[in-house]
Amino acid sequence: MNEGAASKIFLFSCLSFVGGVGASSLVTPRQTALLAFFILGIFLISFFWKNKKVVLVGFCVASAALGAFRFQWVQADVLAKEFSVENEKEET
Repeated sequence: MNEGAASKIFLFSCLSFVGGVGASSLVTPRQTALLAFFILGIFLISFFWKNKKVVLVGFCVASAALGAFRFQWVQADVLAKEFSVENEKEET
């Protein structure tokens, strides 16, 4: 493995995660689509292990899908808390 290759994969994975969060904040994809992208990333990593560029793309796709899923999960929790706060205000 080249010197610094693991750190580059980690950097691109982190940037893809942030990109997935950003993309999910603009467009709300279905969870089945996110699962399909995650599975595609795992497929690319698993079956094309010898081709390092394809593995990097696989890590990026999987990380972006995880970032988008994480954003949706947190967003749903935030909306639920806001809704419960609004309901408590109306009762008093």
